[in-house]
Amino acid sequence: MLQMSVSKYLKIFLAAVFFPLAVLAYISPGKPTGLVNDYAKLLQSSEVAILDQKLSDYEKQTGNEISIVIVQALNGETAQNVANNLFNEWGIGKKNKDNGILVLIVKNGQVGNRMRVELGYGIQGYVTGAEAGRILDEAGGHVQLVGTS
Repeated sequence: MLQMSVSKYLKIFLAAVFFPLAVLAYISPGKPTGLVNDYAKLLQSSEVAILDQKLSDYEKQTGNEISIVIVQALNGETAQNVANNLFNEWGIGKKNKDNGILVLIVKNGQVGNRMRVELGYGIQGYVTGAEAGRILDEAGGHVQLVGTS
């Protein structure tokens, strides 16, 4: 009888610990439609097309893939978690080279959680994590997203 009670309490405890994590779990926006995916409708379709073409040209010249993703909000997640999940889910960069860059922009993100750059290990010769961080820091004072204050 004691074992049954302990087992029952253990199940309740585990459910209480892991249920909130499931509620706040990453939600995929779906498959990418190109190198620029604007789920927040921040850009005009002509701007998306121009950016997509420039990124495609860059990929042809260097072999490195850059993907830009714009979302409305993070739904309780961090930009780091969303960017990391998207990077892995979409397989950004060449599989055997891991040479991708993901730029995540959050339209309604809070200060410090509006942008994230995720780098593949193979891109480190082109851009390091420290350089990506410095770029975001410098851009932070100059970037104002439409609809944010």
